[in-house]
Amino acid sequence: MSCPFCKSDAVIEILPAKEMTKGTRTVFEYAVCANCASAYITKFPDDISQYYEDYYSFGEETLSVDDSKWKSLTVDIYSRLIVRTGLSFLVRSFFRCPSAWQMQFLTPNLQAFLFIGAKPGVRILDVGSGSGQFVRLMRRFGYTTATGIDPFLKELPGHDYVRRGDINGTSGVYDILIFNHTLEHMPDPEAALNTSARLLSPDGVLLIQIPNLESREFSRFKEHWCWLHAPFHFAIPSRRGVELLADRSGFRVVDAICTSRADHYLYHDEYARDIADHDQNSVRRALEDGSFNKAHYSELSRLAHSLNKTLTGDWIAYYLKRA
Repeated sequence: MSCPFCKSDAVIEILPAKEMTKGTRTVFEYAVCANCASAYITKFPDDISQYYEDYYSFGEETLSVDDSKWKSLTVDIYSRLIVRTGLSFLVRSFFRCPSAWQMQFLTPNLQAFLFIGAKPGVRILDVGSGSGQFVRLMRRFGYTTATGIDPFLKELPGHDYVRRGDINGTSGVYDILIFNHTLEHMPDPEAALNTSARLLSPDGVLLIQIPNLESREFSRFKEHWCWLHAPFHFAIPSRRGVELLADRSGFRVVDAICTSRADHYLYHDEYARDIADHDQNSVRRALEDGSFNKAHYSELSRLAHSLNKTLTGDWIAYYLKRA
């Protein structure tokens, strides 16, 4: 199998990554391209759908902003004073690299989206939306035309802004297409971008948020880097891989920001010590019950901020426009 981004057959190394989300520890091999440094699975699972049973993006549709009156109030104020007045473009630079303190009010998806500085009324499609948590959040911010599709939805949510569907079978015209950690789940990312070129309006923006192969942690942990996310992630492009894929699909990369957070720097070491996500001794239990050391978490937030500044954080968002 050749690299899906540059089409080269040259491989610099093979990484034996374990499946750690469900905890089966089945090994899947990932090739690292010698030409563009992208990573891709060497053999597709026989049935990937079995791994999506109870996947995190299909959980109950709750919003973190609803957990805090201050966060909910901030969303309402931002919607009324910034989005609905068409002033989003004036504050977009705020979201390029928020401070460690500011990041506690932003999810990575929200940071990546608000950096666009979108006008009200734009047509938005969230590709691979799960049950629609982020679509609902965008609507709360005032982007009331936002919709989502996901091919693995089994039961449709009780609303009309998320539906079962695949990007390659989608029609219509959109001003913003969002791939929030979904492009790497697709067996044919080039087909997805070719379809995006057909769906996107002339001045539209294609947002692709993916794990960052130029991150400091990938070079340190390799097959234990949790964002290989075997076998869910089929192919993760490097910056060069994104540029090559964009060029073949009629796009160009116009910007990039890192969106990693404190908790992103906890899981690699656990994987290296063979601790899966659902193990009782996983650090995720301490994060869930609020017992994780707050001082250490603050330290990791500062680390995430410093790495984001140099585009070596664990997550990265690319912004593409028509060439």
